[in-house]
Amino acid sequence: MNDYWNDPPEDPEPSECCGDYMDVTEDGACVCPKCKKRIEPQQDPDMTTLFDWQAERDSALETVERNAGELFKERAMAFALDWMAGKGIVSGEDITDACKAAGIVPHTDRAFGPVYLALARQGAIVRVGYISRRRGHGAPGPGWRLA
Repeated sequence: MNDYWNDPPEDPEPSECCGDYMDVTEDGACVCPKCKKRIEPQQDPDMTTLFDWQAERDSALETVERNAGELFKERAMAFALDWMAGKGIVSGEDITDACKAAGIVPHTDRAFGPVYLALARQGAIVRVGYISRRRGHGAPGPGWRLA
């Protein structure tokens, strides 16, 4: 393996162009002022944008929701609202465990994510701070209360 800094190549690397510098255009391309050679800006195909996480989240939620079935979501939403009445702030783990104890059991606990998201989007529940979790290596999770 060649270590560039400790053992640089004997021949200098060819320059990108004939000029000493290149002008940068508004679209980010470089243009040589002498020969007008244009070098387009490189884009990392794996680079994510600021909002890619939302699309990835929504895609994952759609997948688990589809696999769990619409009946599961309807039952879990109705049960969660009834169970939360009078309890104040509760964790998602508590709601999940109560649903499972009542026989509302999906193929994976991740299927409860779309349930909480749907209830929050409907304005039925509100996210309130964070609560210590029993699972997830003790990382905090959102607290929920009825709206």
